[in-house]
Amino acid sequence: HNDMLKCVYLLAHLHKASSSYIRQLARESDVWSTDLRVYYPRKDFEFSEEYSGYLSELYANILFDQPLKIRRLVKCLDVCIEKLTNHADSEWIAPFLKHRTIDSDAP
Repeated sequence: HNDMLKCVYLLAHLHKASSSYIRQLARESDVWSTDLRVYYPRKDFEFSEEYSGYLSELYANILFDQPLKIRRLVKCLDVCIEKLTNHADSEWIAPFLKHRTIDSDAP
């Protein structure tokens, strides 16, 4: 479970750094929607190999053999994160964020 959370936090972190990151990943031979195991390390940012490892783990732990609803959510994670961020103070999102656990690790 913690590994999956790290993967999701990683994607959130990358999306925050570059709002089109996940969409760019999707366009790279349709990697995001097919198989994250073919994600190759990149030379243009630090810790690329670690990130590729986390993304591979995300594939193994979240996308593989999961219900369709889960796979669809993960594939649309960039949109979900953007919506949650933009509406964090709304009455239907704020209660979820208010009682979250304290972050102990950076993504």
